[in-house]
Amino acid sequence: MKAQQITIGMVGLAAAASFAATSEARLGPVFSLDDNPAFPVSSNPGLVPGYGAEDPFGIFLAPGLAPSPTLGGFGPHGDAFIFSPGPAVNVLPTIDTFTGLPWSYLDAYSNNSAYDVDGNVAFSQGRTFNLMFSVDRITQGISGDVMGEAAAGEQAADIFITTKPFKSPADFAGSLPFDAGYVGVLGAPTSAGPGSNRLFFDEDKDFGLIPGPGPFQPREADNIDAFELRNMDVVGQQVPTSNAYHSINPDEAFNKHLATGATLPYTPSDIYATPAFSPFSQLFAREHHIFGSGNPPFVADQGVAIGEDVDALVIWDADDFIPDVIIADGVDGAIFPPQPLVEPGRDFALFSLSPGSQILFNLNNQGIQVGPADVFFTDFNGSFALYASGLDLGLNTGGALEIDNLDALEVVLTGDANLDGRVDLLDLSILASSFGGVGDWRQGDFNGDGLVNLLDLSALASNFGGSTGAVPEPAVATLLGLGLLAVGRRR
Repeated sequence: MKAQQITIGMVGLAAAASFAATSEARLGPVFSLDDNPAFPVSSNPGLVPGYGAEDPFGIFLAPGLAPSPTLGGFGPHGDAFIFSPGPAVNVLPTIDTFTGLPWSYLDAYSNNSAYDVDGNVAFSQGRTFNLMFSVDRITQGISGDVMGEAAAGEQAADIFITTKPFKSPADFAGSLPFDAGYVGVLGAPTSAGPGSNRLFFDEDKDFGLIPGPGPFQPREADNIDAFELRNMDVVGQQVPTSNAYHSINPDEAFNKHLATGATLPYTPSDIYATPAFSPFSQLFAREHHIFGSGNPPFVADQGVAIGEDVDALVIWDADDFIPDVIIADGVDGAIFPPQPLVEPGRDFALFSLSPGSQILFNLNNQGIQVGPADVFFTDFNGSFALYASGLDLGLNTGGALEIDNLDALEVVLTGDANLDGRVDLLDLSILASSFGGVGDWRQGDFNGDGLVNLLDLSALASNFGGSTGAVPEPAVATLLGLGLLAVGRRR
């Protein structure tokens, strides 16, 4: 069969897909901006000045980084806001949601990835995901667009996507031992070795943010420290319309310790949940659910080891249930349930750790090369494992104070061209309309080689129906099979 015939067949496939497709459900993206470098606006007088999750001890860019300049117009709690991109290029972002009282330093943010945009459970076992991420203002990267963006004075508010897929985290839920701390690489290696990345969202063109002033001059640039593909506020009330999850900064945690006499569980590795239509956060998981009961607890402000600081986060909360019975703690309106809401072994998460996290020091001292560019997995049984090395993302890894640092994290199903949370006929239509040509992820190039071809069709086919975990619908499976069969005949 000739290439022209294959192309015509793909166009026909696009037409068939467009008739069967429903309206696109993409909502977002949204993000937060970092405001905790050299002079955090909410630090109490007398605290050691924090350098934020980017450079906790001021080693690399002393005397420290400036706050994201875009936050200047949003007041002292700008770091707690989740923003939507501005309505046009070079227009300031707008406030989407507030992450939940009383926080003012946000470090990580996630929706509930266990549910799709229609409220269906979507664990997607057996599927593959690509990782979307941002890096901090010190990171340079080892390949792909991260290095190129740094050389052009941009990157810290750019969003990148990996060129390789990873096994679904759902495949590992319930598999980790109880209370074992770090248990090594997650099962079989999740990828084949060092990988790369491609630029997906550009900070100024897509988000209206401020890039760096020049090559490798990041101090005055905006920095995205949390990222989510879904718009969490769909009714315009600046509160999430579905459950949201976040962690806080070490300075914020220490402030709460001072305010409460260290009687409440404020740590930078605890995870908090904000219920839908609520401005108040509740405790979701404690640090021992991730790192085990034998891990030293968070005890101090920056200037010494900061304990464990969860820096990027994607949450899967199996039952999505936050009870109405809560207990007020009397500090800034914060409220907590009697017990954390997490269900160990059922709920699970991907996360990264900030530079300076004590467990990174401990593991590297044992000869285990992990760092703040790595992505870890936990099912909250007191154990965690390496899910993807920074090398797999085109970043350097190893060392508790490594220059490369992952700052925000999101997952997208391989084949989800329109980022609506599912791989379906809409994505097939997009790929078909670009088949045989050049393109990026939005045109159906899922492996990052710049071409839309049978490799991408195969990736989409293997993940079709990924939002619900179902197998491909018979008619669609037949169409995909015919497309691959035609290529087999050509060969």
